[in-house]
Amino acid sequence: MPTRVAARSAASLLLLVAGIAACAGTPAVRFQAVYLDLDGTALGSDDQVRAATVDALARYRACGGHVGIATGRSPRQVASAVAAIRPDLPLVLTNGAVVASPDGSRVREVRRLSPGVRQAALARLREHAPVVSLIVLHDLDEVVFDRASPTIDAWTASGDAPPWHIDPALDWSRDAEPIKLLVRLAPDAAERVAAELNADIGARARAVVSHDGMIEVLPPDVTKAATIRRVLAGVGLDPADTVAFGDGDNDVEMLEEIGLGVAMGNARPRAGAAADLRIGDHDTDAIAAFVDAVVLGPACPSRREGRTP
Repeated sequence: MPTRVAARSAASLLLLVAGIAACAGTPAVRFQAVYLDLDGTALGSDDQVRAATVDALARYRACGGHVGIATGRSPRQVASAVAAIRPDLPLVLTNGAVVASPDGSRVREVRRLSPGVRQAALARLREHAPVVSLIVLHDLDEVVFDRASPTIDAWTASGDAPPWHIDPALDWSRDAEPIKLLVRLAPDAAERVAAELNADIGARARAVVSHDGMIEVLPPDVTKAATIRRVLAGVGLDPADTVAFGDGDNDVEMLEEIGLGVAMGNARPRAGAAADLRIGDHDTDAIAAFVDAVVLGPACPSRREGRTP
C-alpha cells in the first residue's frame, strides 16, 4: 500500500511510485481511489470539468480505479460535475457535512451546526466584518441570503441555483439548525475574520477560508478528510491508497491526511503547504497529466504517456 510522501518534491514522488511498482509487480493502477475537489481544482474558471480530466478519469476507472468528489457544494450544485466525472464513490458534499450516493440521487448522511452557533457568528460578523453578503445553507438545497446582489441575480438566472429566498435577519423558524453559514467579504479580510469567528465560537464550530473572500462556518468535527475516511472504510478501500486533489483551506485536512495530497498551482498557501506536491493550475490539463503519469500503472492499456503534470 502507498504511504504518504515524506519529502514534498518530484524526486520523492518518483521514489514512491517506483516503490509501489516494485511491490505490486506491474499494476494497472498505482492508487485504489481518487477524490477531487471541484471549485479551483477539477473545475476551470469556466465552471466546467476539462475534457482531458474526464477522459483520464474514465481511463482510470476502466483500469480498476475508483473516483469520488469532495466539495463545499450542495447536491444540486454538483449535478453537472457528477454527470461529467461519473464518480463511483459516495459524494462528500458541503465540506463533509453531507454524504450522498455517487450519482447524487440519495443523501446518506447530514451533519448540522449546533444550536446558537448561527446567532453567535452573525453577531460577530455584523459588528466587525466588512461583509458583502451572508448566506445560510439550511437544508440540502435550501439557501437563504441576507440581501440581493448582482452575483445572486446571475447565479439564480443560470438555472443551477437551489430553492432560495432573501431574509435580511437570517432568522427564521426551523425545526433544525443549518448545515453551514457562508460569508462573502473583501478577500484581504478573510483570514482575520475567520480567526475572530473561531475565537468567538470556539469548540462549537469552525470557520475556514475556502476561497479568497469566502468563509464557511461548519460543525467542528466536519472535514472532508474525516468524511472521506468513513466513506472509504464503508466500501473497503484504504485512505492511504488514495490521491486527493484540492486547492482551498477547506482542503487542508484532506491534503494532509488522505494518502497522496496534490495541490493545484492556484492553491491557497495553507493548502499548498499541506500537500505532498503541487501541479499546474485548474485551467490546465494538470490533473489529467498527473493521473496518466502517476495514478495509472504501466499495465493500464489506455494509459497515455509523455504529458507533464
